[in-house]
Order: sequence, then structure tokens, then C-alpha cells
Amino acid sequence: MSTLGILSSKGGVGKTFLAVNLSLAFQRLGERTLLVDADTSAGHVGLHVGEYSFSYTLQDALRSGNVLWMSKNDLNFIPSSLSVDTLRSISRLRHLIVKAQHYASFIVIDGPPGITNDTVSVVDACDDIIVMGTPDIPTISNLIKLVHLIRKKKKTVLGIVLNRVHADVHDLPIEKIESVCESRVISVIPEDTQVRKSIAAT
Repeated sequence: MSTLGILSSKGGVGKTFLAVNLSLAFQRLGERTLLVDADTSAGHVGLHVGEYSFSYTLQDALRSGNVLWMSKNDLNFIPSSLSVDTLRSISRLRHLIVKAQHYASFIVIDGPPGITNDTVSVVDACDDIIVMGTPDIPTISNLIKLVHLIRKKKKTVLGIVLNRVHADVHDLPIEKIESVCESRVISVIPEDTQVRKSIAAT
């Protein structure tokens, strides 16, 4: 039983795209997987699978303490509400994840971007974390801080996933990123216009 967090130092780097696809892959490999959308300000897990209306959300689960989820296309997930009226702290996330472990053998948490109190709550709820970014100076400079926070909380950084990589002179070299972040780059995803098309088609 394991809980994996997907975090990024800023928005728009493909964090939710990775969380959704990893969750689907684990599920199709036979793991009872649950994806939790813990980005309460801009939660888009539901949108990635074509769902825009939710009868039960993470905010409801945190309020009630009950673990309920939606299912679509082999993906079991707890969405975050799209309403600004339901914004609330996720400081009790770890308690909810402990309950969810009775129903799922593998839990993936799509965390908020940046470093906030909610980020800390996600780190506390996870066993291991993958950090995601793009190979540019502003993103990587913030990624250094995120990796430091995770390690300060004594959690494992499995590695860095680089997205939207152009492999040209404008990208920071992988070796440099690994050196300054003191963490391995475990996957490189090239820039691909088909990703934008797939999201638009949901």
C-alpha cells in the first residue's frame, strides 16, 4: 500500500496530466488505484476525464470524513470542487488518506502548484513524491525549494519529471537540473501538440 504525491513548483507544467495517466496505468496493471485531486484552487482532474459536475468532492470528504469517489474510464477519483465557495484548508488530508487506504492499494495525490500550506498537507499525506517541472530557470529555481521542503519533512523524492522539453539550446541541461536539485530526472516528456488536442477533446 503506497501513497504517491505529484507536485510542481508552479502551475501549467502538466502535473495533473501526469497524475491522471499514472493513475490509469496503475489501475490497468491491476492495482486498486484512487486519484485524489488536492488542488482546491484549480482542481482539474475531473476536467481531464470530461466531467464537469460532481455529486461529491474532496471538500465534502474533508468535511464529513467519508471516503466516496467517482469512476470513469477505469479511473477512480475524488475530484476537487470547481466552486470558489467551497475553498477550504486540506490540513486534514492525511486523516482522509488513512481511511482511503482501506479501499485502495495505491493512492495518487495531485497536489497544488507552488509551496503553500496545502502543499505541506499533501507532503504529510504521502509516502513518496514525484516533482514535475519544465526545463527553464524560473521553474527549476522554485523546484529546488520544493525538493528541499519535501526532504525536510523526511519524505522521499522519487525523482523529477521534465515536461514540454524542446531539447534545444533554450532548455536547461538535464545534468544541470539534477545537480542543482540534487535529484534524478526520471523521465523526459517532449513538447507535443497532441496533448493540447486531447485535453480540448474531453
